[in-house]
Amino acid sequence: MDVLYPLERSLRLVLILGLTLLILVGLNVFLPRSQAAGVLLQEDDLVAVARATTVLIGQDLERAQFEAGKISDTVGSGVIIARTKREGEALPVRGVNGTVLQYDYYVLTNQHVVADSGILYGVRTGDGEFYSVNDTDEYHEHYPDHPNIYRFGEDTIDGVEGIDLGVVKFASDRVYPVATLSPSLSVNASGQRILLSGWPVPSATGIQNRVRISLHGQIDEVKLDDENNGGFGMGITNFAASNMSGGPIFDTQGKVVGIYGQGGNIGSRALGRAVPINHFLHLQNDSDYRSKNFPLITPAGGLDPQAIAFGKANAATADNISQEELARGLSAPDMLMGDPAYWAIKFLSENYDCLAAFQDGTYRPALFETRGELVFDVNACLDGITSTIVVQPGDSFYILQDQLEALAAEIALRRERIEALETHIANLRAAYWDLDK
Repeated sequence: MDVLYPLERSLRLVLILGLTLLILVGLNVFLPRSQAAGVLLQEDDLVAVARATTVLIGQDLERAQFEAGKISDTVGSGVIIARTKREGEALPVRGVNGTVLQYDYYVLTNQHVVADSGILYGVRTGDGEFYSVNDTDEYHEHYPDHPNIYRFGEDTIDGVEGIDLGVVKFASDRVYPVATLSPSLSVNASGQRILLSGWPVPSATGIQNRVRISLHGQIDEVKLDDENNGGFGMGITNFAASNMSGGPIFDTQGKVVGIYGQGGNIGSRALGRAVPINHFLHLQNDSDYRSKNFPLITPAGGLDPQAIAFGKANAATADNISQEELARGLSAPDMLMGDPAYWAIKFLSENYDCLAAFQDGTYRPALFETRGELVFDVNACLDGITSTIVVQPGDSFYILQDQLEALAAEIALRRERIEALETHIANLRAAYWDLDK
């Protein structure tokens, strides 16, 4: 049985009282809430789906540019939401090697990711391939009814007017998994767990190469009637970085419930904002959108059967991590350096061996905790902190304790002497008055 010295015991008591106060205050924030019904994916399967369907989008994005790390600051993320086969079309598309690109893919992203028109864009898929997207004026003059990019919103001085969503089309001879859209997102979705996928800037991850990451989080609020300021009616607990705009948000069933595109308020639970998928499901019925030969997407009941297998088979390539790094157990981080919780978690983990990572190496700072999880973390931190307080005879803590005890004894002795002196004076006064009589 461990014996705690009085001073160590006092320090632990102070820590317990302080952390208990934080627990009592924090319980109203971190209590678990209702989770969406349905078949929940295993964590690694959910990440695999995100990895398989998330793409990188950028102006003039090409392989050489990407591998050299010379990527424009305007790049963003997107998610493949549909695949159609090009059969007997008037617009056959061929690859650089002459191969007929028989499939068209449709990527949902933010409008502001592809805001500039009259240029070429590029798309990087989960297998590391790059595809060109022609959005030049010359192309539009020849094929006005077959645009490769459709923008629902419009840039203004005050921001995006309308809903900040866009669809990008690219062609390929390969079969890629397609993400499943959630049929609807309820205003009562607050508390549901989510996974945000995207490509943040290297300065946010601390990794030299651009990598795709998965951030665990939860929905804080949903406002479906908010069509102002781009329609960002979904608040999420994730802290995200620039260049993650257009990144898909998956629920625990692996279905897309929103598109991330805006930072939230530091200090509040909603550190990020997203466009609910409901907006796209409504906008795709627009006659102008349909007249441009974009497909109508009906939310499916299940996932693309290829998604999980594709994501796991292409883990290193999709996340842009080498096979050697993957074999050593390295992975893209699930915390960004700008996250308010990043340095606190890093400090406690490295210095006090508490707030340890989950089995998959993630920390998930954006998830609410249950009471049991919170108490477990607090207890682990208390053990870590008190273990650093090793009190032995001769140490400064022990010497200070001895000095305090000696001072207390001296004060008690002097109090006794003062009391004795006061008694003696009282006796003298009494004798003096007796003589006067």
